[in-house]
Amino acid sequence: MVDHRSVETGAVRLAYRVSGQPDAPPLVLLHALGENAADWDAVAPAFARHRRVFALDLRGHGRSDWPGDYSLELMQGDVIRFLDVLGLGQVDLIGHSMGGIVAYLLAGNHPQRVRRLVLEDVPVPPQDGIAELARRVPAGRVITIPVGHLVHRAAPETFTEAALAFLLVKEGRRRDRRQT
Repeated sequence: MVDHRSVETGAVRLAYRVSGQPDAPPLVLLHALGENAADWDAVAPAFARHRRVFALDLRGHGRSDWPGDYSLELMQGDVIRFLDVLGLGQVDLIGHSMGGIVAYLLAGNHPQRVRRLVLEDVPVPPQDGIAELARRVPAGRVITIPVGHLVHRAAPETFTEAALAFLLVKEGRRRDRRQT
């Protein structure tokens, strides 16, 4: 069951959808530009079988506040405050496109808050930068699902299978670093 909620972060009110068992490890989903938390509806139930899923409406999107000031850095700050208000320490984080930029900014500035990071079709200049990032990150890998920009919508089963294979790996276990 999906529960629609909102939280005051001090800067903006963020709307979000939550599903999964309350005691499961937290997973935060960040949508692309022009989308909202509903964008994750096709994949959230699969994630909710293993995680407590928080799908946010970033500022200026969906049911969250539209304050007039928008930047990736402001969104990253909103997400950190969201985690703080809900008492979420370390989380798994999935970001798509613009949400992926917010996710990797958060992971870069607050690495202690992110246990696992999944970036879906993020704009990193150039695309080779993603492969370089995966090479530098312990247990990082690049997986290509050739269906276009809306991977989780076009191939939800393939996307969730790939993401969960990464998210559910026990710490310290070695896996192939790259798959295509």
